[in-house]
Amino acid sequence: MVTIVTGKMNEGKTTAMRALHDRWGGDGFVSLKRMDGDKVLRFDAMRLADQTQKTLAIHVEHDTIGFSLGARLGPYRFSEATWRWINEQIDVMIDDGITPIYLDEIGMLELNGEGFHQALVKLVKAHHPLVFSVREDLLADVCKKYTLINPRTMRANEVESCMTSP
Repeated sequence: MVTIVTGKMNEGKTTAMRALHDRWGGDGFVSLKRMDGDKVLRFDAMRLADQTQKTLAIHVEHDTIGFSLGARLGPYRFSEATWRWINEQIDVMIDDGITPIYLDEIGMLELNGEGFHQALVKLVKAHHPLVFSVREDLLADVCKKYTLINPRTMRANEVESCMTSP
């Protein structure tokens, strides 16, 4: 079963994903936005089960010394090492039979074959229970790319009212 949490930018998709994890269990990753006032400094990937965090992306205006540069999207540079760590952890989750697995968030990186793309392909192909977030304007493109037919969708701002099992 695939469950998709959707909404606009800054509408609470990550918060909704964390609430679903609290209710349904499982494991996976959310992306935590780190701010300085109204400016985004970076995003940290946090593993849900143990709260381990690693820097995932840094805004170009900030120091990237010692940062293993991977993909680029807009003003952000993503860590190749963090993506490698995430993918390794997801492989372990699959091998250990952990369900559902959470991915926050699927977007342009994945549509371009980067980010969570490998993990998402593997999970969908295996019919592994999966919960992921995506901006509403990318939902149709993501469903088409990953051949998702009639996934369960939830609006981020309505998650609390529809927290039945995955």
